[in-house]
Amino acid sequence: MAWFNDYETLVETGKLPSGSTLIDDLKRRIDWEIISEYGFNSRIGRTLEKTGSSVAVVERDRFRDAADELCETLCNEIGLLRNLDQEIVSRFLTGILTQMRTKGALFHPALKNYIEDWGNTYFINKMLQWMPNFGKFSRTPAFLTTKRGTRFDVLLSTGRSLLTWYEDRLQKSFSPIHPQLIEYREPIFTW
Repeated sequence: MAWFNDYETLVETGKLPSGSTLIDDLKRRIDWEIISEYGFNSRIGRTLEKTGSSVAVVERDRFRDAADELCETLCNEIGLLRNLDQEIVSRFLTGILTQMRTKGALFHPALKNYIEDWGNTYFINKMLQWMPNFGKFSRTPAFLTTKRGTRFDVLLSTGRSLLTWYEDRLQKSFSPIHPQLIEYREPIFTW
């Protein structure tokens, strides 16, 4: 953020100008960089994750509760899954959450308009001067959606296309229980 006028003033005079927002902008930028480091930048270059220095995790109790609830719901609602166990569901959810995290599907307040506008970077680039600029072909946070034609990851494929990463994960995780379970992908993902 060395391009900020307030920074240049600080370097030249040793003081920030009256009413400067540089410190607050810097705090927001650091917060953003931390989220990015654990999200969509977690596997690019020498990262905290790749060096084994620090890794983002889901709270165990919350994860276990979610896996238990999903397992019970799927067992009760889809007859083919009556023999589903919590271990299979936990592995499935771990893969889904890891994929979403490394694609950047972590909420940050600066991304509110970006998310609401299906990945349009205009608001970030023009209104949040403290954020890095994202170009048309930049890697950006990719949230999960059912809407096509966005920068986000699509959850469900069309009948004519290859399986999405998420559908493939579902098939690999649950096919030992029933090989045709992929046909139930939509109701499974909506629970």
